[in-house]
Amino acid sequence: MMNIYETLKDIIKGHRIILIDGRCGSGKSSLGRKLKEEFDTSLIHTDDFYLPFILRDKDWKDKLAGHMDFKRLREEVIKPYEDNKTFTPMGYNAHEDCSFELDEIDPLKPLIIEGSYSGYFKDDNYLIFVTCDKKTQEERLRKREGISFDNFRNIWIKKEEDFFEYYHIEEKADMKIYTGENND
Repeated sequence: MMNIYETLKDIIKGHRIILIDGRCGSGKSSLGRKLKEEFDTSLIHTDDFYLPFILRDKDWKDKLAGHMDFKRLREEVIKPYEDNKTFTPMGYNAHEDCSFELDEIDPLKPLIIEGSYSGYFKDDNYLIFVTCDKKTQEERLRKREGISFDNFRNIWIKKEEDFFEYYHIEEKADMKIYTGENND
């Protein structure tokens, strides 16, 4: 049986932009970091492209991906990358409400865009959808989010699932990776 990293190595060799979308707690960030280490890619996290609070609509929680700055991600990352420019984009930390400099992006390396909502940029890019069962997701998120878990579940999981359904992200995926330990 072929190792998943051998399969991903071939995919990375054949595509310039690889998107890793999927359910929160499924391992998207871990996969992105591992691929960056293994295959010397550039890596962008969609979490760094939230809209600053001052720019969000008052009803952003009620809007599909109302917290995402898709325009900035396209203009400051995807476009310069496709134009073969080396650049250093700015990220936004929503917890601290501040901008910060991200790692330099080299257009000669494959670019991985990891995180929920990255499937928005499917177009001709390669999309990996990472998922797990609900029990595993809850265990992982309780550990990661701690006392904020209930709030996270009530807001973010629903927003994510609504986004997947509206844009048919899971159905559009070129590859699906299941990281769960249980069967629903």
